[in-house]
Amino acid sequence: VQTCALPIYLEELKKQKEIAELSDKLKEQFLANVSHEIRTPMNGIIGMAHLLEQSSPTHEQQEYIDAIRLSAQNLMVIINDILDFSKINAGKIEFINSEFNLRELLKGTMQLMQVKASEKNISLTSVIDFHIQDVLIGDPIRLNQIITNLVANALKFTENGKVNIEVKLDRKST
Repeated sequence: VQTCALPIYLEELKKQKEIAELSDKLKEQFLANVSHEIRTPMNGIIGMAHLLEQSSPTHEQQEYIDAIRLSAQNLMVIINDILDFSKINAGKIEFINSEFNLRELLKGTMQLMQVKASEKNISLTSVIDFHIQDVLIGDPIRLNQIITNLVANALKFTENGKVNIEVKLDRKST
């Protein structure tokens, strides 16, 4: 009697596997569709920032435009990661190596987070070790995401006082 149950059990396992595979495929398709729908307005935001930049903005307005562009670029990277969901699941997120100015990156992040700090009446400051070069090589988008998340969490859990970001040189490589 038990030997007769084995084919039925195997057939049920096969059905469950097919259902799981279909579910994964539908999830990936859903994420691709949502990502596409988000990409369209993000391209509009980037385009409007570009148009604003060409309208001879003041220094302060240019800083706001730069913050908009940086945020939009960061969101586009996230959207691209969602489109390649299988890489994320496999732990194969690719990092880019490009030159970037750490001081400018941190300045842009601090400007974005200053609004939240002001709302909570919290002082937000940053200091970069003078031994650190202006231009570094790495993944500025990922680094900006990390710094933004750290600062956002620090502001979220700080009731009063200040949040200070310090960037120090750990060691210099040749």
